[in-house]
Amino acid sequence: MANAMFCYPNWVDHSDTVLSGGSWETALPLSNLQDQRLARVARSTDDATASAIVNLDFSNQKYIYVFAIPSSNLTIDALVKVSLSNNSDMSSPTYSTGWVKAYPVIYPSDMPLWDDPGTWDGYLAQDEYDLGETYGWTHVLTAPTNGRYCRVEIDDTANPDTYIDLGRLVIASGYQPIINFEVGAGLGWQTASTVSETDGGASYHNDRPRKRIFNCVLIYQSDDEAMVHMWTIQRMLGTSTQIFFVFDISDTVHLPRRSFLAT
Repeated sequence: MANAMFCYPNWVDHSDTVLSGGSWETALPLSNLQDQRLARVARSTDDATASAIVNLDFSNQKYIYVFAIPSSNLTIDALVKVSLSNNSDMSSPTYSTGWVKAYPVIYPSDMPLWDDPGTWDGYLAQDEYDLGETYGWTHVLTAPTNGRYCRVEIDDTANPDTYIDLGRLVIASGYQPIINFEVGAGLGWQTASTVSETDGGASYHNDRPRKRIFNCVLIYQSDDEAMVHMWTIQRMLGTSTQIFFVFDISDTVHLPRRSFLAT
């Protein structure tokens, strides 16, 4: 297991960042990707690959450590490609993911029961997708890489919605603690759902979406590390500005489950 990563700032949200490219609905423009509310989506005019492109100009070089699409309507067959370059035409890229699946392997080879979804290839099955067993797409770069320009491309031309919705986009730098979090850290789900019971014993539920939570202690930080990183994170972000959390940057199976947008 590699150390966790706290990914900030999200350069998509920076005031100098310019978004362009593709073909997006006037009422649901690319600027919605800079809104913290996942329901404020950017929607392409159709599902053509040429329409589902996002170009970003950060105004100067940024060191990037993670790409993520936390919320979307991408299907299990969708492909994603993200590239960095210091040239506006994206020539001589400093980094490229290549075309990769929006829903990567999420099942270890020894876990599914015989004939269960994921038995043969480890990928998400359509039945599970339909039940809501979906997570955002996350890609951790092999090393922090510089680039002024970034291009995000989506290939999902058989999307039944006939358009692409992106609820948020993360192109971020990252802080990885020198010594990982203390033993006893907790990763789980939190619910704000409530239940009331009638006199006859029937239960009525006000079901609300579940949220992933993570609690940890970074106990072995030097003064310099703590002041330069966690102190700055708390000052810049407080409890309202989003950060992207990656539990284990080397994870090859549970990365989607254990990486998420958070405050």
